[in-house]
Amino acid sequence: MKSTRMIQRPNIHSATKFVRGLGTRSPLIDTNEIISMTDSVLRIEGLRTEFKLDEGLLKAVDGVDLTINRNQTVGIIGESGCGKSVLAQSILQIITKPGRIVGGSISLTLPGEQPVDIARLDPLGRDMRSIRGAAISMIFQEPMTSLSPVHTIGDQVTEVVLEHRTKVRAEALAQAVDMLGRVGISNPKSLIKDYPHQLSGGLRQRVMIALALACHPQLLIADEPTTALDVTVQAQILAVMKTLQQQFGMAILFITHDLGVMARMADVVAVMYLGQVVEQTSVHQIFKNPLHPYTRGLMASVPRLGHGKERLQAITGTVPAPINLPRTCRFLGRCPEARPGLCDQGVPSLIEVAPNHSVRCRLHEGRQP
Repeated sequence: MKSTRMIQRPNIHSATKFVRGLGTRSPLIDTNEIISMTDSVLRIEGLRTEFKLDEGLLKAVDGVDLTINRNQTVGIIGESGCGKSVLAQSILQIITKPGRIVGGSISLTLPGEQPVDIARLDPLGRDMRSIRGAAISMIFQEPMTSLSPVHTIGDQVTEVVLEHRTKVRAEALAQAVDMLGRVGISNPKSLIKDYPHQLSGGLRQRVMIALALACHPQLLIADEPTTALDVTVQAQILAVMKTLQQQFGMAILFITHDLGVMARMADVVAVMYLGQVVEQTSVHQIFKNPLHPYTRGLMASVPRLGHGKERLQAITGTVPAPINLPRTCRFLGRCPEARPGLCDQGVPSLIEVAPNHSVRCRLHEGRQP
């Protein structure tokens, strides 16, 4: 499991500007309409991914429900250790042992085809391999460790095209050069001869995006794609992703710690804590009206422009390992609003308390949408 760290704050201006504008303008996109769309690419229902360890049963993903529609960006946010990356790995069936999917479904629907339950496919089988890199692609957190150090950039991008689109190497190379150009690389014909260590961090991340989009996937999973980049390069990478999403009409599952990035990229936000979604709504509502104490804690931990030298609020404690968890609210031990006799009475369900706004909290049970 990754070490616990609080939400990153390199792009606070974007989040602050977004929040300040909530009371004066409507979002450019009707996010409630987006949430209610039925043209889904991926529908996750009751997904459970577990790791059997000597210390006990680690429930990395525990009953997650999530729908991602075409042309939509769904953001996943939360501290490290909350199950975000394992959720992404579960979708692609690339979970490292001893982890495995033990329940739920992951239904992928491609244009003109019947839904396929990815969770039931053999991770090493032909069907799953035909989906990875073609229908669903992923941008990993650190390109320096994701790219092969002993192969050129051209060979690595071309390999994906040869696997899924054409067997003619000249055609594959031409498509690789074209995609490298689309992600903003100024001289792709020269860069294809370089190795990853010869490129800057920003260029390596652009290569990772080109690698993921080489076969025009229906769904792009971006697992903290801008974490190691400075703010200027980060803005450029996000702009590239937005532009290519419009060109290809793809859906994006965007995982991040950065609230500013989330405000800029997402249409819908799901907040995860200890393997569960604890709140889900439009990006507009998550900033304007966060309901779960954990979501409010994340928002309060971010510095805001114009608030002087106020001391930032912090969520007490750290995210515990999800091993042999008690049958109570997962956030109980850290929640400043916990009520004895209520919050310790079983695991709360994710309920809709307002149109397109769901929360997993005893304090909101009984509210009607």
